[in-house]
Amino acid sequence: MDLRRLRYFLAVAEDLHFGHAAERLGITQPALSQQVSKLEMEFGATLIERTSRTVSLTEAGRDVLGPLRRCVAAYEEARVVARRAPSSGGEVLRIGFPRGESSTVLTPFLRRIAHGAPGIRMELTDVPCERQAAAVREGELDVGFMHLPILEPNLTPLVIRRDRLVVVMPGNHPCAKDRFVDIRSLEEEPFIGVRLRCPAYADALGTLARHGGFRPRIEIETNGIEATVSMVADRLGVAIVPGAGVQRHPGVAIRDIFPVPHHLDLAFVLHKDQRSSVLRTMRRVVQEASRENALVQDRVREERAV
Repeated sequence: MDLRRLRYFLAVAEDLHFGHAAERLGITQPALSQQVSKLEMEFGATLIERTSRTVSLTEAGRDVLGPLRRCVAAYEEARVVARRAPSSGGEVLRIGFPRGESSTVLTPFLRRIAHGAPGIRMELTDVPCERQAAAVREGELDVGFMHLPILEPNLTPLVIRRDRLVVVMPGNHPCAKDRFVDIRSLEEEPFIGVRLRCPAYADALGTLARHGGFRPRIEIETNGIEATVSMVADRLGVAIVPGAGVQRHPGVAIRDIFPVPHHLDLAFVLHKDQRSSVLRTMRRVVQEASRENALVQDRVREERAV
């Protein structure tokens, strides 16, 4: 039996709404409905009654609700016990890394972790941003790498950087001569969109659109920040992306945006019950690096003010 299907059923049973449950789980509504249907096929019974307006539990759904909750709780307890046990060999740290994100921010932390925990083997797994919290909660990942906020009470974020959105434009663009770009000046520009599938990023873009009073005209979409920057360099349009993921590129100007939208906190996300020595090392590394990064950002602000 697939434990995820049990979690999906429990989420729908709690919310009695497929859309709300899917959003909380970080999956699409059709995928959630399909997984619940497969669970019903395994059980040989209809567990959830669906109409165009309402969702309710059938008698069988109400009967299995308690046992399934206990089943999931027992798994969580066993997982915590297993993670507290001493490792018999080299530890593996499974880190989620959403496709399309740049490794610019992540790589320095991986080096520090490897130095602080010799023998550790780190596995980077391609997990979409919106699925990472659930993957950490369910034990598929040890660590998530994502923008905040998270709505999971059993997860602990370790903020590594306060990110912001920046505009990326060709170096010869008229606005490139300014340090800040007024978002309203880009209304007529063709935009290159990036599919990060990150709720925090989408919220920040929405804030910018409201400030600018227009909806960006997206003519091209890419699967990652690096591909987006390359297309900007080819003068195919401008783009708005998280600043932490942008590397310098010939022929490209990176500018701060006015008015500045809310910041995006970039964080590692761990399960609060994790106790391994590697994760203790990771916590220390993140705390030290975050303090150093804050000092660097203070110096940058002072230099810009001069």
